[in-house]
Amino acid sequence: MLVGLGATKAAWSAALRSFVRDHMAGITAETVLDGRQLSRTGKRRLDVAVVDDVSRLFTSGDIGRAVEGGTVVIGLYDPESGLGRAYLEGLGVSRLLPVSVPTAELAALIAEVGPVNAGSSPQPDLARAGPKTAVAGRRGSLTVFSSVSGGVGATETLVGLAECWAKRSGVLVVEANPLSATLAARLRRDPAYGLGWALGRIGQGRWALPDGLSRPQDGTGGLGGFDVVCQSASPGGPSVASPVHLSALVEEGLAGYDHVLVEVGPLLAAAAGTPTDRFSAGRAMLAAADRVVVFAGPDPESAARLMEWRAAAVEVGVSASLWAVFGRVPGRGVFEGSQLTGLVEASTGPTGFTAVRMLPEDPVVGRARWNGELVWRGRWLKAVDRLASELAAAPLRAAAAVPVPAMGRRVSLASEAGW
Repeated sequence: MLVGLGATKAAWSAALRSFVRDHMAGITAETVLDGRQLSRTGKRRLDVAVVDDVSRLFTSGDIGRAVEGGTVVIGLYDPESGLGRAYLEGLGVSRLLPVSVPTAELAALIAEVGPVNAGSSPQPDLARAGPKTAVAGRRGSLTVFSSVSGGVGATETLVGLAECWAKRSGVLVVEANPLSATLAARLRRDPAYGLGWALGRIGQGRWALPDGLSRPQDGTGGLGGFDVVCQSASPGGPSVASPVHLSALVEEGLAGYDHVLVEVGPLLAAAAGTPTDRFSAGRAMLAAADRVVVFAGPDPESAARLMEWRAAAVEVGVSASLWAVFGRVPGRGVFEGSQLTGLVEASTGPTGFTAVRMLPEDPVVGRARWNGELVWRGRWLKAVDRLASELAAAPLRAAAAVPVPAMGRRVSLASEAGW
């Protein structure tokens, strides 16, 4: 990612440069001294430029040419010692923020934009009639995947279900786990593109699909018969996703695919209500889901955490059908399955979950991951196929609509995200 910082003596510039150097791999920050350097004629354009209202280095023409070329220009205003918000509005910056915004939050917003100009310059298709995949009046089903513990095969099951449904339907997978990013490596996708890049397009008022899909790595062709938007990896965990932007991406997917599968990781009920709340986007997805699949380990402790997850889901307003899945159950799992199902039903009642299912431990899965291929046989795959059939055939409870601005020519969502 290429970021330009307008030359200034203000403290934010040094603080942001230091933060990027220490905490954000894959991002290069350079000082921008004039309009020609901002536009970078003949060179790869900046993905993001940050300017303030203290140093008057740029004209509205400079900013306009940069924005037209695909650069997101963030303006920082200081109501006490700068020229103020109106000055930056007159320049035509993409987004406005007070100069007091914490450095970590500013860096997270920059990272979310992603490498929008990583290819050729300038960026094509600044305004399109709509996503190429959209079909008028169509809406697919939204299945959200969560978990209460790691290492139980949740990611592999997500891939298996997607591949099963993709044999008969159009499927989009969105990895929005705020704690880890694994699908790019698992499915041989280019790590330079991903969720942050797609959400950055939405933040600029563009359609995210199909251009925001994670591309196969050169020479590999990728894995899976479905489309995917992989999480963007970065030190310290993926960047914080805006709930508004993620909802807009998912709504695009629902207009063009039969199934949209979103993996959100764990559920935390406490809503901090700030841009650094990593779990707010996941809660928004769970509240809007048509069905939810939550994974747990094959032991009583994980069963107890599954009950806690159910209580948290009620607290945040999840109304979709809930499916509990215990992964990596040893042996035939008959005794373990009956015990775990009994524990869950004793605590949540028979209506706590639509169904409780078991997926067996199978060495075929480990070999497939080691060899970089999809699971193509074995008892685990048979269990996933049965689960896919059950999920597709089960009636859906009414779920909240995904909150998204009116479609048509897309407009900037910055104000709705509180930026």
